[in-house]
Amino acid sequence: MAGHLTPDQFDRYGKRALSPAELIAADEHLAACEPCRQQAIDPQKVEAEFAFLRHGLDTESKLEPAHIEYEQLEAYADNEMDGADREIVESHVEFCKMCGDELRDLQEFSASLQTREAALPGYLEPLTIHSSASDQALSKTRSGSIERFWEGVSHFWRYPGYSAAVASAVAIVFAVILFLPSREHVSNTPGALLQSTPSSADQQELQTPAELAALIGKTETLLGSATEGLPLKLSAPVGTFVEDVQPTFRWQPLAGASSYKIAVFDAALNQVANSPALSGTEWKSSVQLERGKIYLWQVTATRNGEKVVAPAPPAPEARFEVLDLSQANALEQLRHEQPNGHLALGRAYANSGVLDEAEREFRLVSSSDADYALAQKFIHDLNTLRHPGD
Repeated sequence: MAGHLTPDQFDRYGKRALSPAELIAADEHLAACEPCRQQAIDPQKVEAEFAFLRHGLDTESKLEPAHIEYEQLEAYADNEMDGADREIVESHVEFCKMCGDELRDLQEFSASLQTREAALPGYLEPLTIHSSASDQALSKTRSGSIERFWEGVSHFWRYPGYSAAVASAVAIVFAVILFLPSREHVSNTPGALLQSTPSSADQQELQTPAELAALIGKTETLLGSATEGLPLKLSAPVGTFVEDVQPTFRWQPLAGASSYKIAVFDAALNQVANSPALSGTEWKSSVQLERGKIYLWQVTATRNGEKVVAPAPPAPEARFEVLDLSQANALEQLRHEQPNGHLALGRAYANSGVLDEAEREFRLVSSSDADYALAQKFIHDLNTLRHPGD
């Protein structure tokens, strides 16, 4: 290209309107000619381009990261994913709480189904096998129904709406395992499993988690010291599991106290929540606690300028554990489906270690109910469990 670029060539160069031959010639000239190269660079256009790029990067940085697809999480939970893809999922869930929680729910539910499938045959063995043709046909029908039930349970959660179905299936498993009567004939009417009267020795006893012993029985010195003659007692939650990630703390009033303050600690005694000065005797946690974690709490009362802390030696620490999500969902579903099945709900709560709610449900059983005596026995059993020395 002879001489410098003309204004028309500069304009068409900037608009990318040069022919291929002209573009090559212009590029070669600009590479060798500093004055034309400086003229081709428009500072305002360069700044505008950089501003556009900066805006794009800022916008991108504010967007939420793409989440792992449900099908990928499902394949990971089923161990159907190869090494490279597994590493991608594992790296993502390390910083993405939503995907991590969803994956844990899938894994926990899958493990729960496997456990229930292994346990269920033991509950079905007492069914009587009759010799008559009609009874054999009935037995075959029951067997087919059971197989179809488990086939449905093991596959239904593969659908996108698995979250609601998970809660329903776990609630059904709860009802089957806890309340399946050992009679030859079982009614198919709604609520029959919950309303039937227990007939075996096992159904006369409560089944509670072994982990409750650590929540109830350990005696140590919590933060603070005992103050003789100034009793301050905690009511709930103490030595139990809780459903709510923001539980409500309750304690008995201390005569003459002007205010109370609550402190909540994790198992390593790191404070995770605290209340302002309170005049009442209950406080709902201001922060969400983690499911599956053990926590401790204490009340500090102020009376005539003196601090009174509870619990204090020799009383045990006030411990509780937040119920995991799958069990909380199962209880919620059961409560929704059988709001008046108080005995069955109480047994389900006790089975999950939620002792305060279990006792509340047992106390709601009417004195005219056939299960009233059994409910009173369960209340006594819970009191013995929580206060072994009384």
